[in-house]
Amino acid sequence: SFPIDKKWTLICQQKFQQQEKEPIPSPEGLIEQLKANPSVSVVRTLVIVLTTEPISWANGFIEHQGPDLLADLLHEILMKKEKDESDLDFITQLILGLKGLLKWPAGLSAVLELDGVIDLILQSFDFVSKRMKIIILQMLAVLAITSPEVNKIVLELIRPYIDKFLDLLTGTGLDMKVAVLTLINALINAEGFDPSGERDDIKKMLVNGGLPAKIRMLRRMDNLPEVLQTQLDVFEEGVDGDPNFSHYEKLDISNIDVDQVFETLKKQLQGTKAYEFFVMTMQHFLLVRKNGREGAISWELIDRFVQSVAAAKDKDLSNRETALKVLFSDVSKHFDGSYIDDQKKLDVTSPKLQDKKLDEKSE
Repeated sequence: SFPIDKKWTLICQQKFQQQEKEPIPSPEGLIEQLKANPSVSVVRTLVIVLTTEPISWANGFIEHQGPDLLADLLHEILMKKEKDESDLDFITQLILGLKGLLKWPAGLSAVLELDGVIDLILQSFDFVSKRMKIIILQMLAVLAITSPEVNKIVLELIRPYIDKFLDLLTGTGLDMKVAVLTLINALINAEGFDPSGERDDIKKMLVNGGLPAKIRMLRRMDNLPEVLQTQLDVFEEGVDGDPNFSHYEKLDISNIDVDQVFETLKKQLQGTKAYEFFVMTMQHFLLVRKNGREGAISWELIDRFVQSVAAAKDKDLSNRETALKVLFSDVSKHFDGSYIDDQKKLDVTSPKLQDKKLDEKSE
């Protein structure tokens, strides 16, 4: 099914085709309507016209300072202390209006010339639907690769949103994950841009926010979609050899030497407060079930929990109570989603079949 904004676009397109008696408003006329009645319906009309009319209409809208008016209206609505549903819908339509201009070079240039427009787009992120969040992430990715200067601006403004964007890599749909990774790649891996101190700082924030662990978790998804795999490949190729990601390695189980991993981990923990817990954990592992359905569930649960610990931010591990809430919430998202879907494929009336398939999965 189409998202709401797409459905509305299709409906309006049909209405324009059916109502031939009502002429398409001129760029000047629509701008005057926006000034006299800055409403959701007028901006919706603009969004549709930008979709259906030729580039000459958009050029006229740009020549008469239409983009400036959209930015001013967006600034005014974002400055309101309290926003109702109509305000939120207005923000959505204004963002879609700006997005409509990005289709053409002249429109892209006009948007980039607006003072503070990137900051306004980022501020809008907290007041829109999930679908619109994806669109905003896509817009930021497009803007970030237009020039080194714009890339630097986005890098500077995006700092307060890093943790929020990284959180969207877990517990969200495929489109959201792809949009987040596309933006990250645009910011830190865009070709032709010289590395800068700003870019290095953002890379460190991404590492501290748990991005490498989240990348590993995404890599281990069953039936990894090609569109997501592409963004993961771009990320890994971009950070290859980067000192900021020096400890990041692709997870390739076929080449892992378990004994070497154990020895490395032991050496890293010796002399720390964590070593005592490491020893106890190893002892407990010896008692965990290993065979059949129970064994598969036990070790998958351990794996998911450890992944969540690795991906957790420092603030989430500041005390035990907070850590437990965050970690169990993260683990439960997986077991409430993909794990349950996998179980539905099994014949619940046949315990032997369950054991057989889970044994195969655990091998």
